[in-house]
Amino acid sequence: MRNRGKTVAVLLASFAWGLSGLVADAEVARTLDEVKALNPAVAEAYAPLHEEWVPQMGVHWGVPGPSVMLAVGADRVVAAYEIMVPEAAGWFPWFDQPEGEPMVHPQLGRVYTQHIYVTDRASVNEGQTPVAIGMNWAELVAANPKIADYSAISGWVPGMGYHYGPPAAGPALLVMVGHDGEVFGFEIIQPADQGWHPWFDQAEGEPMMFPFGPAYTQHVYIVPMAHIADE
Repeated sequence: MRNRGKTVAVLLASFAWGLSGLVADAEVARTLDEVKALNPAVAEAYAPLHEEWVPQMGVHWGVPGPSVMLAVGADRVVAAYEIMVPEAAGWFPWFDQPEGEPMVHPQLGRVYTQHIYVTDRASVNEGQTPVAIGMNWAELVAANPKIADYSAISGWVPGMGYHYGPPAAGPALLVMVGHDGEVFGFEIIQPADQGWHPWFDQAEGEPMMFPFGPAYTQHVYIVPMAHIADE
């Protein structure tokens, strides 16, 4: 992973396209336990962040720090992936809340969030198994209109695919996408001067170099890395 991270930084400004086969839906991690099996850091560090059920979200699993959070519905089905951003970082149009209307988190204070649903959000109800959507770019955008402006911000990275992100710089939940629109997983990029955490991809003190400076990343896979083409 650490070597691949260096490749991402090199390819961020390029746009190389090619061909690959589709990932079978049976290979997609849909439950919390399946996501844990693909992501050791999630298995080791993640825990429920609250006990109460949040409508259309379920229970959030994560860690006390910048990370890709999981909104887990009934039957431990992952309903959505999420980031939480302090109000001081600014507002961006892909956030869940309107500008100037952050939510108040009991520990973190005023924050904005971004959820990307991998299920039909109307089906995320207490006692009801969330209904999964197809893990391809078209269906992901249909379920999450605020990412409609996302596009490739890197070339093809072995074991990751293309990184899709918003047209403007800012804190966002990125998506790993295949040649044919398959969705492989989700990512955050955290500036190195904001600190290191053990669930990041890189070792402490070894951030990647991006155009804006050094940063750490966290990838959360929903398909086995070995099933993603090398080119």
